[in-house]
Amino acid sequence: MPPKRRSEQLNNLKTKLRKLTEAFNRLEDHSDKENNDPEDHERESHNEQENEPGESMFTPDVLSAALGEAPSEVPKVSEEINDIIAQRWTTFITSGLKKETKKELIEAYPAPKNCPALKTPVLNEEIEQLLNPEKIKQDKFYHNMQQQIEAGLTALGQAIHMLTNERDNVTTPDILQKLGDAGQLFTDTFRLTSAHRRYTILPALNDDCKKATESSTVDEKLFGSHLQEKVKAAQAVKNTSAELKKKLPIASTSRTGTGQKGHTSSFFRSRGTPNTKMKTQTYRRSFHPTRDRERRQQSPIRQGKRPLQGRRRN
Repeated sequence: MPPKRRSEQLNNLKTKLRKLTEAFNRLEDHSDKENNDPEDHERESHNEQENEPGESMFTPDVLSAALGEAPSEVPKVSEEINDIIAQRWTTFITSGLKKETKKELIEAYPAPKNCPALKTPVLNEEIEQLLNPEKIKQDKFYHNMQQQIEAGLTALGQAIHMLTNERDNVTTPDILQKLGDAGQLFTDTFRLTSAHRRYTILPALNDDCKKATESSTVDEKLFGSHLQEKVKAAQAVKNTSAELKKKLPIASTSRTGTGQKGHTSSFFRSRGTPNTKMKTQTYRRSFHPTRDRERRQQSPIRQGKRPLQGRRRN
């Protein structure tokens, strides 16, 4: 027998002997286990589970300690806010601010004098002349969004300044008003950002998907959580319409004559729809020298007479 295999067998026998010894000691102390501490009892039962033959040493507790905490599938959310604030912000995000309200808020909060970097930059005239109308329109949209952010940050900065500045004339309603105005501007900017994201993605979609997104609203997903069902419904409607179009009979424009079923009337062809199957042929009169000479001699102009159309009325 090779020495290596012999050493392995010897180690296995020592392990079995150790386990038998521990089992014998547990049987001797079986009568005293009821008086032991519950924690010791749990520890001993845990050791028994570890020492049972065929069981892995990597228990769930050991693996959890080594791998860290399990990732949570539930999205992280913060603490609840006031119900009035949640309702107002939800309305501003889904419907947006009125045009007049937005204009008043932007004009009420220009950039602070000591913070010129907060002022919304304007596009250079030299660059504007080089851009096409589509790019200019896109830059105008971003410019308006920056103006809202400028006004919102200014309102937020004024509220913080009022809280940190020790003055007797500072009241809580004034601070809340500025914070509320900042919340309105930021929530409307949030809505505009989602709308612009949808606008930039729509050209890459097919016609069926575009029609399905027209009625979708932004929620946790940019095009709504039920977009898949809407696309399937639109595709089903399209397929049904195509099947019905194939099964509908083609209306005939021919008119049947009296006594001849299925025969197209010559009167209908001449007045209404022409018969496209009939080929039109043009015939040219053959040249005859004697006949043509006689006709020219008999003509009113050749005989010195004026044509009827050219005669004067007496």
